[in-house]
Amino acid sequence: MLYPENGIQILIAEKIERTALEKEYSGAVFFYLDASRMTDKESLMSEFAERLAFPGYFGRNWDSLEECLLDMDDRTGEKKHVLIINNPELISDRTLVKTLLEVCSETAEQWKTCHDGDSYIKFVFAAKNSEEVSAISELLPG
Repeated sequence: MLYPENGIQILIAEKIERTALEKEYSGAVFFYLDASRMTDKESLMSEFAERLAFPGYFGRNWDSLEECLLDMDDRTGEKKHVLIINNPELISDRTLVKTLLEVCSETAEQWKTCHDGDSYIKFVFAAKNSEEVSAISELLPG
């Protein structure tokens, strides 16, 4: 499974095989987030903070989200991270999804400049069907 340069992949959830992902990204730490709990910006930030054990200084804004994502290796002690966001189609605010995709893309890009070559952060958006995959893909930056 190859990731585009922006570090984001959008797939149909039922076609994602957890064991295949874990095999392909052996040694990576996997985090699972549930977009059904992300009804607005505040709850999105809470889901990330809770699931990724963000520090108390997390400011619950987009810049702080990116900063805490970029510091994942410091908190986990690991070099490879895969974040799986399940049910992204349940976020009804498409502007929120678009901004999240932008932050994920920027984080993956910055990760490459701030970390060594065998370190990475990847984002998998696991949508329910091909129509949702297409709809979310249209929101990708650039």
